Parts: sequence; structure tokens; C-alpha cells
Amino acid sequence: MNNNTILLYNNALNLNLKQTMNDANDVLYNMQSLKQFQWNISQIQKMKDGAQMQVNMAALALWRNFVLNEAPVGKMLFRNLIRKYYDLSDEQIVKYENFLGEDRGLKWKYLTNLQAIKRKGECFTMDRYGLYKIENYNERISLNSTKTIDQHLALMDLFYDISSFEEISYAKKWPFYIYQYSHNLDVSNSRKYNYQNHLAKNVFIEWNDNLVKLLQGDNAIKDLLQNDGFFAQMGINNIRETLTHLQDIVGSSYEITEEMKNEVIARIEQKGIALYSYLPISKEFIFQHQNELDWAVMQKNPRIQWDWELINLYLRKVKETISEDKWPQYLLGSKAMYEFVGNYLNDEILSDIEKLYNI
Repeated sequence: MNNNTILLYNNALNLNLKQTMNDANDVLYNMQSLKQFQWNISQIQKMKDGAQMQVNMAALALWRNFVLNEAPVGKMLFRNLIRKYYDLSDEQIVKYENFLGEDRGLKWKYLTNLQAIKRKGECFTMDRYGLYKIENYNERISLNSTKTIDQHLALMDLFYDISSFEEISYAKKWPFYIYQYSHNLDVSNSRKYNYQNHLAKNVFIEWNDNLVKLLQGDNAIKDLLQNDGFFAQMGINNIRETLTHLQDIVGSSYEITEEMKNEVIARIEQKGIALYSYLPISKEFIFQHQNELDWAVMQKNPRIQWDWELINLYLRKVKETISEDKWPQYLLGSKAMYEFVGNYLNDEILSDIEKLYNI
């Protein structure tokens, strides 16, 4: 309820109340004024509830028209967006997080929701629901030998969205993956040789000369030469000039031969418009070049300004052009996408969608 509205009614009530009461009639008058004030507040609350109901209905219609009616890909995307970014309650964690298996009678869940991890801790109990944590320590699951691709993809999503090692203590266990995947990590104060090979593979971090100077050694430069996100940012219009500039930064520590340059140029030229998938491109550009862009890259791009039409286009391109066995890799969604759709979600809308689509 609007605070100004309540203040207005409160001031009116104060003016209407008799401050000096001489007899029972004055008391009765004040009681009637208080009841009228209560009734007015009740009417405002009803108006607010009615308005919120209309907002929820409009939001639900948007979800259905642009996402959920694109069966079955829309439902898969919706589940992943909720699983990763919605402020999940304890019961919702049980519903949306990925089930891995049982060990000694305990059911394990693989936590991929940063808000839930911060709120509950990386290892926590939930009464009858069992034990949930981000890593199954008993089996020592590593990122290089995960049981399922879903589990691996879920972890990668965490690293894309983490912005500092202090965000969750779990990040400190895998610092090299933070350097490789986090698009908004500040590495300006990093020691020159810290995880440079992983940093060289980061496609979405904002590349500049100072960042390149952190990379030393043959392997790091070789990885950078394979980094399409780097070339998209630094020289999409003139790759040879970018390579020459890169050689100037690296200096005599590593020679980028003419053969290497030709290989990079040939690869980039073959990608063509798809290389723009790494950049903050406009909605108009996306619609114009929808058949040339790389939608696997697009869904992860943290700088795309998503709206309902773009999300619908994304779902249709996945359904029409990607084989069904690869859908889980293409329908993970992203923080950038959720920053738009999250404005059209609350517990009531989520509950209605769960019932309507059996989620």
C-alpha cells in the first residue's frame, strides 16, 4: 500500500478525532471515526489486491504466449531459469535442483542457485528432505570427470555468474574455473602467473591490453589465439591488425608466426557473422542475422538485452535447428535473460505456471 495514501488518511483521521472528550458521545464519535478509517484502509487493500491480480494475469499471459507455449523447449528453459536464479524456498529447492542419487540413505541435491547457496550455506540440512550440498564429497566428483553432462553444465553456470572469490566459499576451491568462465571478475590485481591459461580461454570477460599483459608463456598465448570471444571484442573488422597488435604486447616472449596468423584469420572468416554472438549486439541485428548467429553462445552472452520477442525467437531457433539430444545444452538460460523475465515473476505466478504446465 502506498505510504503517502496511508499518511493522508492518518492526517484526516487525526483532524477528525476529538482530542478532548467530555462525555460518552465524544468517545462514540471517535470509535465511529476509527471504524471508518479501518474500512477505508480495507478498501484500499482490496484495490491493491485487485490491481496485483491483474498484473499477475498479464505476466502469466506473457509467459504462456512467448515461452511456455513453445513446447517442450519453453518448459525446459523456464525450469532452468527458476532453478538457477529465482529466490527458491526450501521446498522449491527440493523441486527444482538436480537429483544425483542416494548415499547411505541420504538424498543428494546439486545446488546451482547462488541465492539458495548464500542463504542456506554450501552444506545444509532440511529436516525430512535430507541433506543438500554443492558437492558430493563422499564421491569426490571433479569437473573433469562428472557423471552426467547436466551436472557439469550446472556447475559451469555457477562460475559464469560468480563475480568474486568471496561470493561463496565454494569458489575458492575452483579458482581456475572462475578465471575461465566469470565474465565480471576483476583480475586487475592478480599476480601475472595466476591461472593465466584459464584466463586465456575466457570468452566473455572484457578484454583489453592490460588483461593480455597478464598472459605469459606459450600455452596461454596459444589458448588466446583460439579464443573467438577475444577476437570478436578486440578486432572483428581487422583480425590481422589485431594479431599484429597482440604480437606487440607479447613482445619477444612468444612469436606469432605467419602460419599461425593465417590459421586464425581462416577460422574467423569461416565463422563470419557468428562471431558477433560474443558482442553486445542489438535486437534488430539479432533478428536480421538470426540464421547466422551461434545460439549456444548467444544464450550465455551476458550483454544481450533480452525481451519477450527475443526469448521467443531463441526458443524457436533451438526447436527448429538443434537436435533434441542437445537441447539441455542450449536451454540453460542466463543471468542476462533472467534480469528481464524476473520482473514478471512472483510466488503466485510461479504457482499458477506449475499447476498449468505440471512443473
